[in-house]
Amino acid sequence: MGSSTNSKKHILITGASGLLGRRLVPVFTNDYNVTAVVFQNDLQESADEDIRRAREKKCDLTDARQVEQLLAETDPSIIINCAATTDVDGCESDPEMAYKLNCGIVENLLNAADNRELYFVQISTDYIFSGGEGQYAEDTTPNPLNVYGRTKLQGEEVVVGSGVDALIIRTCALYDCGHAGKTNLFSSTYDRLKHGEIVRVASDLYCNPMWTVNLADSIKEAVSLHLNGVINIAGPEYISRYDFSSAVARHFGFPDYLVEAIKLSELARAANRPLKAGLDISLALRTLSTRQLTLTEAFTRIESELV
Repeated sequence: MGSSTNSKKHILITGASGLLGRRLVPVFTNDYNVTAVVFQNDLQESADEDIRRAREKKCDLTDARQVEQLLAETDPSIIINCAATTDVDGCESDPEMAYKLNCGIVENLLNAADNRELYFVQISTDYIFSGGEGQYAEDTTPNPLNVYGRTKLQGEEVVVGSGVDALIIRTCALYDCGHAGKTNLFSSTYDRLKHGEIVRVASDLYCNPMWTVNLADSIKEAVSLHLNGVINIAGPEYISRYDFSSAVARHFGFPDYLVEAIKLSELARAANRPLKAGLDISLALRTLSTRQLTLTEAFTRIESELV
């Protein structure tokens, strides 16, 4: 993995209205000329001034012609691809949709970028692994259990096969407050606890959860260093989903009894999950100065955004 000072200033962020993209856009607007690519949601409605400073472009990234036009109009020197579907069960029931969003978009972007000198950053996942061995290093051979994992791995393979100057960032169990309307591990737990509802969570499904704001800051540093290859960026705590929801309850003063531990098999999900997935973040800890925040640190900062 090499590094150099990055002087390129025009950056295209796809999936900009998603859970990560919405956090990523404002991180870059001070130092980069940002084009935020969305499909339907309007970022300009955001109350965040840094988000509104980005140039918004609407594009169906599954349409190769639209992608070609997008790159011709914007001529980016950096692309960060956050566009994907993370609906694991939805991918299992509609593999064609999963391929179009998790791999086809990557193909369209790289085909349209052919003959352009640019730096491509692909966001990937720990779900490319089987979940039999726990935290996976960057050089571990992937073995996905489900359609979601397979299509995300195919997206990685397209990047590697293209020969483009690129960085693949694998992350894990992203969470955030629900202000952006994107349901996730934190928001679903917090909202149900707030209404006094029981939260039944898998105690045998492990991950190292990552706050999207912390990930966005880490991605910016990785881009500024112009890292290449593969790097894992995830939270420092390796815990079960049940442990995570219990931590939410404790931190925000909800009764512990509202969080119930169950086995993943009891949830009757359409797709298999890698039970002991998660990522080894040793390389990130050595390479990046951005601290990977503990749950307590992240929850404390999230408090100010909750209403």
